[in-house]
Formats: sequence, structure tokens, C-alpha cells
Amino acid sequence: MDLISQFPLGDDLAWTLLTLGVLALAALVAGAVVPSRLRRDEDSEELDEGLGRRLGGQLLSAGSIMLWVGLPLAVLLYLAPGSTDDRLLRSGMLLVGIALGPLAAWRGIAVQLAALGLDAERRPAMISRLGALTVTGALALALLPTVIIVWFLQTAAGPALIALAGGAAISALAIRICAAPVDTAAAAATLLVGSDEHELDAEDPANLGGPHLRSTRMASRGGALSADLVAVATAAAGVGVLLGVPVLAAEGFIVVLLGLGAAMLAAAAAAVVPHLGTPGHERGALRLGGLIPQCSAGPVPSPPPPCGSPPGTRTCASRTWGWRTSPIRRSPAAPRPRANSSSRRSSRR
Repeated sequence: MDLISQFPLGDDLAWTLLTLGVLALAALVAGAVVPSRLRRDEDSEELDEGLGRRLGGQLLSAGSIMLWVGLPLAVLLYLAPGSTDDRLLRSGMLLVGIALGPLAAWRGIAVQLAALGLDAERRPAMISRLGALTVTGALALALLPTVIIVWFLQTAAGPALIALAGGAAISALAIRICAAPVDTAAAAATLLVGSDEHELDAEDPANLGGPHLRSTRMASRGGALSADLVAVATAAAGVGVLLGVPVLAAEGFIVVLLGLGAAMLAAAAAAVVPHLGTPGHERGALRLGGLIPQCSAGPVPSPPPPCGSPPGTRTCASRTWGWRTSPIRRSPAAPRPRANSSSRRSSRR
């Protein structure tokens, strides 16, 4: 209790930092334990032996770019004016931020690999939960170093958080740069060669570009998005502390920390709360467009009838609420009266 009561910025901020630190650690542990505990189907066709090797190769390529760019920038930050402690702190925070990007990408890819091994019946209901778990882990990776920096540096935490955000942005950009050409090549091999020339679906096992397209999508949607979340969250924390503390004093820390904590708790709640819905359409229950018709006008209308409707009917979606087929009733046209010659002459006059 002396640690909290003697905190220079007040008891409220101390309790906030400790609570968010514990929640971030719990989110990281849950993100590491839950995917490994899922019941997996080892005989699934989507479990490719070379998938992990391809994904690891992309991360290694991004890691080399991070080192070639990050180390010179760390040296430049050390040579910038300031005391020795400030220069070491800026360089160290930049390197820590660079390390956060591949760590978040690796965690996001690990969750997606766990989703591939799920049973076909459980996968639609678990996809949204695993996605929310990925977001929770990425935000926890951004929140935990922020809490540590604010606890030890206090009012001088702004420049260190900006350096941390700069390193996270460099790593996220490097992952995107390495994923872009691989994604283009995989899409060309799958769609142009496999689909157009050989008339194979993208998911067909005979399509040799399908595994590469799946790995690039996992790297961009799981790994790169996690790194982007870490970069955005650390940048928001750094800018908020740097601009808010001189104006709001200790309340500037509380606003930034509560914002990050609320985002992480919202993602954690989406991962824990069961998603209800019809089998195969569980994610549709989370969409606002699906909630509005259910709350206002009852169930969502059924889709339009297939082609080949009986003659004399048409599908109308703009004049009615929902899809309906209404018969076209056409009355026989009445014969138009023909004007005689005298009426024509009078009209001309």
C-alpha cells in the first residue's frame, strides 16, 4: 500500500496503472493459452505442413528490413541533443517499439493457425471470437509498455511513448512492404494461372497457388493488422500524453489509459460473450444492418426467389418492404379514336 500512497501522481492514477497492467497481462496470457487449448481436427485438409514455414519466412524478411532501418535510426536518436539518459531512453524505446510489431504479428498468425484446425461445425461460431481475441492481444501489447513507461517516467513519459510509437510504425510498415509483393504473386498464381487458364477454383486442392494465397491472406489479415493496431494504439497514447498532460496534468494520463483500457475490454467482451444466430450466419448477428430490421420490423426478409419464376411475375425490391413477387396485370389497350378530316382541319385553323 505504501507503493500506491507514495506515488507522485496520486492514488487514483496508481490504481489505474496497476489495474490496466494486470488486465493487459491477463489478455496476453489468454491469447497464448486459448488457441493452444482448442480442440483441433488433425486430419483437416487445410492444415498445410508448409504453411508455418511460409508465414515465418515473411516475418523473417520483414525482420531484416526492421533491423536495417531501425538500427541507424536508433543511432541517430542517440546522437540527438539531450542528456545521456534521455538519449539512451529514446533509442531503447525505438528498439522496443520495433520488436512489438513482429511479436504482435506472430500472435495474430498463431490465432489464425489455431482456427484452421477447428471442426467445420464449430468454425463459424468461433471465427468472431478468435478475431476479437487477436484484437485484445494486440491492444494489450500496446497497453502494457505504456503502463510501464508512465509508471516509471511519469510526467516525462511523452517523448519515450513517441519513440515507442515510431518503432511500432516502422515494424508495421516493414511487414506491409514484405506482404505486398507476395500477395500479388500469390493472387496471380491462383487466379490468373489456376482459375483463368485451368478453370480451377481458388480453394481447389489441384490449384497450386491456393496454399500461397491462403498464407498471404493470413499474413496480411492476422499479422499485419495486429502490427497496425499496436502502431496506432501506441501513437494515440504518445500523442495523448504529450499534448494532454501539459493541459490536464494527471487527468491527461487517466484519459489516455482509460481509452486504451476501454478498447481492450470491449474486444475482450466480444471474445467472451457468445454470438447467437442461425447456424452458419453467427457473424450476421453482430452487424448493425441485421439488428435494425429485427428490432423495428421483425425478422429479416427472405432473399429473392430464384430465376425461372412463372411467367407474369417479377421481383420487386424497391416498392415493397422486402422481396416479393407481384403479378403483372395488363389490361388490353382500348382502341384510340381516330379523328376525322373535319376535326383535323379545325385544329389546323
